[in-house]
Amino acid sequence: MSETLFDEDDDANTPLTPQERDGLIPTYITLRSELNVAEQENITEADLLAVQLGRPRFSWGGGDLAEPAQTRRAYVQALQRADGHDIEPLLAFART
Repeated sequence: MSETLFDEDDDANTPLTPQERDGLIPTYITLRSELNVAEQENITEADLLAVQLGRPRFSWGGGDLAEPAQTRRAYVQALQRADGHDIEPLLAFART
């Protein structure tokens, strides 16, 4: 993903660039707001699964993952590693 994802004036209605869309599994996602919604749905699912398994909910870095900030950068980097089949950084992030 490009660094423009993290600019201070990030607009949720901004279309994703072809580079940002490359590799996204849900191909319907074209806007940053759609990406934010899909990410939140996945986070909610993970939390529900954790609770069903008797585990504590995930903290997801303790910040707002939709805002362009250090927390989101760390989240995106962990997601990219998970896309490459290295899930450990994402699991570690989810518990911070």
